[in-house]
Amino acid sequence: MRFLIALLALIYAAVSVYVGYLFVTTALTDKMAHKGFVLQSLPLLGGIALVLFCLPVFWQAIKLLITRPETV
Repeated sequence: MRFLIALLALIYAAVSVYVGYLFVTTALTDKMAHKGFVLQSLPLLGGIALVLFCLPVFWQAIKLLITRPETV
């Protein structure tokens, strides 16, 4: 069960990082640059925040995978 939860957490974090990457790349296009700094900064900062919030999920999932389960 631990392996399944860790695998689902890794998939969730990977998809969230991909969406954050799409936000950042969309914010850096020419179309968004012409709209102004305020409208360009929203997806840029949102994508960066999404990637940063996924780092602890990655860390905990990896930790869950590499630690041995406690026997009772």
